[in-house]
Amino acid sequence: MSSVLLCFVAQVAAFRGLSEPEAAACVLPVPAVSVARGVASPADISMDSQLLAQHTGVRTTRFADALPHCLGPPAPAPPAS
Repeated sequence: MSSVLLCFVAQVAAFRGLSEPEAAACVLPVPAVSVARGVASPADISMDSQLLAQHTGVRTTRFADALPHCLGPPAPAPPAS
């Protein structure tokens, strides 16, 4: 599984109160070539959105900052043991 995907999975898991091992148990890794995307995937999927912001005035939101807008409030912290 790509490190980028694992980063997203880890962020969502932490947001929902899961540990990394719990999150990893919920994800089934598959080879990227087994997913039909309909278009070719670039080798480097990183994106610098500074040019977009300069030309359009649109500021992108970091993934972790967008999670509350997509998933609602974060999970409460687990009780101390």
